[in-house]
Amino acid sequence: MGHPRGPILPAILIGIGTLVASCSSGQVKTPQGSLSVKLGLSRPVAGSPGSVAANVTVSEIEARRGDGTWVPSESDPPVVVDLVALNSGGALTLPPHLMPEGQYGALQVRFGRVELTLQDGTRVPLAPPATGWAVLVPLDFSIVAGEATIVALNVRSDTSFKLVGGRFQFEPELELAGVEHD
Repeated sequence: MGHPRGPILPAILIGIGTLVASCSSGQVKTPQGSLSVKLGLSRPVAGSPGSVAANVTVSEIEARRGDGTWVPSESDPPVVVDLVALNSGGALTLPPHLMPEGQYGALQVRFGRVELTLQDGTRVPLAPPATGWAVLVPLDFSIVAGEATIVALNVRSDTSFKLVGGRFQFEPELELAGVEHD
């Protein structure tokens, strides 16, 4: 005697289809706003002696909510920033990311790759730790639905780049320059 699969299988499939349809059509989305990070320099790039370019790759940005949970930014391709090019007081705003509305208490910026180009044209890649260089920046900011929040951070180039024992090192330090809401 066989199992009575015939009438049960279609009923299960109809039930799953109904459940999926009701979840997707009545799904409540968390209101979102956008977060952009603007990178600048706090000091001239004297900390990278003899370099004409200091390319750092920003590979990830995360924000810590008021309840302590981390919200990663949407995955965009990593952004390469030439810090020497920002030396004249400029800044580069990274692409905005949608984030859930709410109060946040910190940002974490992860750098994945660094390469210095010396005056003689020599390229000096600096090997990152296994997960990259992560910098935690404590700050209070809010994300408001439908609005843009811009967090301005300065790279402390005078202390982030070091020449130790004839080898360049990167130990990134970031400082908060301000928070703007548009």
